[in-house]
Amino acid sequence: MESGQILAKMRRDRGFGPEKLRDLHFDVLIALTVRYHGARLITSNRADFELIREYRNFKLEVWWVLFSPVRNRDLGRPGLGTPTLANVRSSL
Repeated sequence: MESGQILAKMRRDRGFGPEKLRDLHFDVLIALTVRYHGARLITSNRADFELIREYRNFKLEVWWVLFSPVRNRDLGRPGLGTPTLANVRSSL
């Protein structure tokens, strides 16, 4: 029920449509679960969880995703490579 109230406020405040609200709903449920247990949420999805924190406070830690440089063998040019979590993190 609380998740529905948060999403309704987001819809009213931000004008989000059904598709965006559906995508946010799972993140809202995760954030509320973390809050209930007094845990810290660790994510690389900074934008959505900072938005949710505007409506309910919870502990959030953002880890940046970095791509290791590799060469694309097929094209002979640099590619993004494999994503890895960085040691650098931002506690909010």
